[in-house]
Amino acid sequence: MEFLLFLPGVLLSPRIHRGSIFPFIWYVAGFARPDVVNAKGKRITDHMPTVLLKMAENTGWVKLIYTYFWGKEIAAGNGTSNGGVFFDFSNLSKPHYIMGALKALVMLKQWYRKNWWYQGEDMSDLYKMAKNGIPWEVGLSNEYSMGGIVVDAKMSTGVPGLFAGGEVTSGLFGASRIARALTEMLVQGHQAGESAADYALQSGSAEIDAEQLAAIKVRILRPFGRKSGVSPKDVNASIEAAADAGFGVIRNEAGLKAALEKIERIWEEDLPRMCLGSQSRAYNYEWIEAMQVQNLITCTAAGVRAALMRRESRGHHIRSDYPQVDHDNWLKRIVVANDNGKIVLTTRDIASTRISLPTGKVENIMQYAIECGK
Repeated sequence: MEFLLFLPGVLLSPRIHRGSIFPFIWYVAGFARPDVVNAKGKRITDHMPTVLLKMAENTGWVKLIYTYFWGKEIAAGNGTSNGGVFFDFSNLSKPHYIMGALKALVMLKQWYRKNWWYQGEDMSDLYKMAKNGIPWEVGLSNEYSMGGIVVDAKMSTGVPGLFAGGEVTSGLFGASRIARALTEMLVQGHQAGESAADYALQSGSAEIDAEQLAAIKVRILRPFGRKSGVSPKDVNASIEAAADAGFGVIRNEAGLKAALEKIERIWEEDLPRMCLGSQSRAYNYEWIEAMQVQNLITCTAAGVRAALMRRESRGHHIRSDYPQVDHDNWLKRIVVANDNGKIVLTTRDIASTRISLPTGKVENIMQYAIECGK
């Protein structure tokens, strides 16, 4: 749960497009690639080894490499006011920009049949900004978790009759996803479906645990019974703020402990006080958010605890106080379990049937990436 994949190049401003991955698509595809600069106007790529720049341009390591260097720059206090960096178009030659813009226009035409539209948004204002040398403010956004539900080869979760596949599962991509998740979803989804069908044929009808059902009903309806308290939206924002402060791209023990302390306070003090503005159960998004918040805080607490436990850096788990990749002590999985409401962490050795596992220690994640890329 400690391995969170970050996407480098998510829009922070203009606010109307906040969260769009359009800049990442633009940059990675090589459309008039701008300079990436910090808040002081210094190019971040100047500090990146040539071999890593080439790997970022031509391999699946792109997200990890840019996340590592952008994250370190932001953590050093050189980020924008919104915690990001800038795509600076001012140094692009006019012919270079025009050719890149034409390439982007062709791509957008093929995808959406409209000029400068991406995923239902009109991006023509970004085109004008780039054309006039106005930078785009972009940042790092969590896209995917390499952690998830532990499954076996049949996609069984260990809970009778419950199977899982795709992005909710754990382990396929290790510490860093360097391929598309589509294959994961198709292959595991197919296997999970077959296993579920076999189980259904063999087990017949299942009995519902009435006591368990009643307990779940009481829990999800509890916010309706409170006339005052804290809204699910505010609880969600508090969890996000705690995670952003200590469980972001670059981590250390002090930050993780502070984040965990805040998460535990929210769990103990705010969750029991959640209330709803509307008492209707029909189309009540706030009620849905109240249920989502309970899952969010569980996953966040599990991730922070695992990040504290893993005293090394590996993949998208980057610790400034433990920068080495430590194969001897940490080439293993951290398994998180719920033991009567308490989060319990254990480790599990990696089982390899086809390749030899690495040993020793590597100076840092980028050095390990270079070795893997050879």
